[in-house]
Amino acid sequence: MCQVVGVSRSGYYAWRGRFTSSREKQNIELLKEVRKVYQAFRETYGSPEVTQALNKQGIKCGKNRVAQLMRETMNQE
Repeated sequence: MCQVVGVSRSGYYAWRGRFTSSREKQNIELLKEVRKVYQAFRETYGSPEVTQALNKQGIKCGKNRVAQLMRETMNQE
C-alpha cells in the first residue's frame, strides 16, 4: 500500500503513531459548534454569520478559521 501511495513504510508508521495536536482537538470541538449553528439557521448562514453567532455564545473564534473549517468539512458531506 505504501508503494501505491508513494510514502515510506517508516513514514507511515510515524504518522500513524502521532498524537492529535491541541489545535486539531480545538478544531474538532469548534466544528461541532459550527455545525450546530449552521443547521440551526437552515444551512443558509455563511462563515461571517456563523462566526458572529458563535462569538455571541461566548465561543471566541475568527471568521477565517470558521471559513476554513466549513470549506474543508461541509463540502465533503
